[in-house]
Order: sequence, then C-alpha cells, then structure tokens
Amino acid sequence: MFKPLWGRRVPSGVLGLRALVVGSVLLALSSCTYVKLLTQQPEITYDARLGAYSFVGPINFGTAERLRKEVPDGSKLIFQSFGGRSEEAQQIARWMKSHRINLTIRGYCVSSCANYVAGVPGAQWGQPTILLFHGGEQSTYVAPCTGLLGCRSDAASDRAAFAQEFGLNPNFVVFSGRAVESVFAQRAATDGARRLPGLPLPYFWAPSREELKCFGVEAEVSSLADLPISDSARKWYFTTAELSPALQQEFGVMCDQFRSDLRR
Repeated sequence: MFKPLWGRRVPSGVLGLRALVVGSVLLALSSCTYVKLLTQQPEITYDARLGAYSFVGPINFGTAERLRKEVPDGSKLIFQSFGGRSEEAQQIARWMKSHRINLTIRGYCVSSCANYVAGVPGAQWGQPTILLFHGGEQSTYVAPCTGLLGCRSDAASDRAAFAQEFGLNPNFVVFSGRAVESVFAQRAATDGARRLPGLPLPYFWAPSREELKCFGVEAEVSSLADLPISDSARKWYFTTAELSPALQQEFGVMCDQFRSDLRR
C-alpha cells in the first residue's frame, strides 16, 4: 500500500498514477509548493507481508542518508517518487548499486528519479509504471537551493560522471530539457504555463520502452495512452511523436550514436 501526494492510502498503480496526474500539475504551477518540497520528507515504511520496504515521496535534502539508515543492505525496496534534488538522487542510486538493494520502481518515477534512480542496474518494474523526464540542471531546484549547505553548481559534470558510471546515455537528460523547452514554446500561451526562475518547466516527456533503450534503461513502462489522464491534465504530458521533426531527427541521431558507442 502506498500513500499518494495528499495522504489517503491507496494501492500503487492506477490510483497512484492518477495522483501523479493531479499532483504534478499542481506542483509545476506553484513556486511556493516547490520551495516546500525542499523540506518535505518521503514516507519510508516496511511491509512484513511483502518482505519489502517502500519509498513514496520527494527526493530531498537528507533523503539518501535516511535510506542508508532505515533500509538494510540487500533489502527489497519498492520506489515511487515525483523527484527532487539531483545530487541526492545520484547518492541514492549509488547506494542501491553498492549495497545490493533489490529495487522495484512502481507507479511513477519523475524528474531526478527518472534521471538517476531508474538507471540502477537490475531494477524491476511493477505495473503500471511510467518514467517522466523534464530536463537536467533545473531539476536541482537551483534558485531555492542557492546558498544552502550541500548545493552544487557543477550539475553538468556530475551528470556526465554518473552516466559513465552507470552506462547511461549522457545526452538523454539534456535532450529531455530541450524537448520540454520546445513544448513550452509551442503550448505555453494556451496552457497558461509560466517560467518560474530556477525551477523546471511544467511539462513532462514520457519516452516509450523502446526509446528508453537510448537512455540505457530496459524498463517495462506503460504508455501515456493507457493511463487515466483527464483531458484537462493531458496537456502537461507529451511523447516523442509530438515533438518537431527536427527534434525527432536529433533524437534518432542521438540514439544511433549511443548504440554505436555501446558496440565499441
């Protein structure tokens, strides 16, 4: 059982994804909510029936340390997150990899969760599951983070080092930011989206299972078409097929280059 954004417990899956649809739109449109996420902590619980720990919520200051303290080495961990701090997400992924965490991602994995946690080797995929991307450096909450202990300014070099360590495509997350920028330029006037300083744009790219191979991830993901997304919320989500021909071509070239690098 999992706890969605506003507190009532429901099973992970369809209802969890419905919570994501509503919650992510609200998060994306509220700078105050983003700042609140800097202090909000995830829920980490143990389900004796499943013999597994569960993680639900943001990736925030101190989240990696909490996981290290509360989840023993070699444990099963069911994970769903709408993202947060990139630096913490990288620490979490490295901890999972080095401490033999049996990871299952189920429900939703957004922003820094998709960028980093989804790349943990051997991750399993509960159903339905969706990975949502919307950029690189902006996912670290740059503006609210400035001046706080632990803030980093070398996000690009960190991301490149992480990609090399985990065998991921170093250009995939960067491309997701370009894709979101393009959709913002096309839709913002009619969607009512705003660019809030230092924060990610409120659009989410949902790559298909085949497209995620260009990231270096073999994920059993659901299609946007299969998810219970209302017409009013649908505008915040997009697929590769909705991008301009130029960006689709760029994505194809990026994938070909990644496959070529893997064969070397």
